[in-house]
Amino acid sequence: GELTAADLGLTENLDPSGLTPDRELLGTSEARAVRASFAAMTGQEPSDAELIALLRGDSVSVQSMPTLEARKIAADITAQNMERVAKYDSIAASLGLDREKFTKAVDDSDRLWNTQIGKVGDMYDLDEDQFLMAKYEMDAAVTLIMLDQSLSVSERQARIDALRLETGEKYFPLSTPDWMAASALHDTAVADGKRQVALAYGMDVEKFMDGQRQADDVEDKMMRTWASAIEGSEKKLDPGEQVQ
Repeated sequence: GELTAADLGLTENLDPSGLTPDRELLGTSEARAVRASFAAMTGQEPSDAELIALLRGDSVSVQSMPTLEARKIAADITAQNMERVAKYDSIAASLGLDREKFTKAVDDSDRLWNTQIGKVGDMYDLDEDQFLMAKYEMDAAVTLIMLDQSLSVSERQARIDALRLETGEKYFPLSTPDWMAASALHDTAVADGKRQVALAYGMDVEKFMDGQRQADDVEDKMMRTWASAIEGSEKKLDPGEQVQ
């Protein structure tokens, strides 16, 4: 079938004249939103050529046309991504950081976080999937603690220490000491990496770290929204029907 940007929730032709350079189109926030929505709807990343065609109002061929429910989810994802871009812009502006550099640095930091999950988990012989889930849950809570301006430094640390132990007992009841050491090492490795990322992009380290925490909070809220939307749509599907 033929898929258009409108199917993905983008109704505007970004290049009606056809004169905008491809590289400029691919660097827009709309391109990032459509890319994520296309992947969610079809299960595969669009090529740059496909993405450019969609942004210019053309259609692209896909193996099977998605259901109406899948189109709704894709449109929701596009809207969420546009909201994400706007919030990243706001975070960067409030801290006096370059928007493009800030967004790239956040993406680099996210990749660093995931890389260190595998490395540190292997060092302590922890199941990688379990370690990832535990660390994601803990870090989401840590972000809220760090953003709470009513807490003193010592109060924040006390809450983080208690949270680390609680998470370890939940996910690694038989190897909590290994979790405690591994999660602390992951924290250190990621924090050091983020500092290097900020410096590489010429940004103030503390401002970037603050912005990263705000961005993490945005991402966590969006993930919960998407998960809720997908779960709700799956309950509406007929037996055997799948979201394409």
